[in-house]
Amino acid sequence: GSTLQKEVKTNGPFTEVGVKQFLAEILPVIQYIHSNQIIHRDIKPANLIRREQDQQLVMIDFGAVKDKVNQPKVDPSDQTALTAYAIGTPGYAPPEQMAMRPVYASDIYAIGVTCVYLLTGKSPKDLPYDPQTGDLRWKARVMVSTHFSQVLSKMLDISVHNRYQNATDVIRELEMEPY
Repeated sequence: GSTLQKEVKTNGPFTEVGVKQFLAEILPVIQYIHSNQIIHRDIKPANLIRREQDQQLVMIDFGAVKDKVNQPKVDPSDQTALTAYAIGTPGYAPPEQMAMRPVYASDIYAIGVTCVYLLTGKSPKDLPYDPQTGDLRWKARVMVSTHFSQVLSKMLDISVHNRYQNATDVIRELEMEPY
C-alpha cells in the first residue's frame, strides 16, 4: 500500500470526517501497542501505510521503539559505549521525547500532529509555532468543529501533564462528541 503522506500528496488534505476515521482506525492500534508496554516514538504519516488488499492502516518502522517496562540493564564489564540521543522526527516528537523521557502520551502527541498534517497537507516544520509557548499554530488553517478542535488541542498540548495520557481517553472523548 501507500503511506498516508503519499495519500495526502496525491489526493489532498483530509476532511474532519476523514481524520476522525483515521483516529478510529489508529487509536486501537496505539492502545494495543501501549498495552504491551511499548512506546513507538516515531509516529508520522510516512510510517502509516494503508494496506492494499483490505485498506487497513498498518504502523511501520518500530526501529525507535521504547520498551517502557524492561529497560536494558547496563553491564559494567561491557565495553560498548552507550550514547544518549533523542529519537523521533522533529515536529512530530513532543518535548519530553526530545528530552529523552518518552511516555505513552508522547505517541498521542505524534498522532495529533499527524492529524494536523492530514487536515492541512503541511508538515509541522512548515507550520508556525507560538514562540512563547512552543505550541503549533494550526487552528487558523483548518475548518473543524469546536469539539474536534478541542480534542486535537489536548492531543497537541506541549505539557505532557495536560495532554491525553492514552489512546483510550482520546477514543472516549471522541465518542462523547455533542450532536
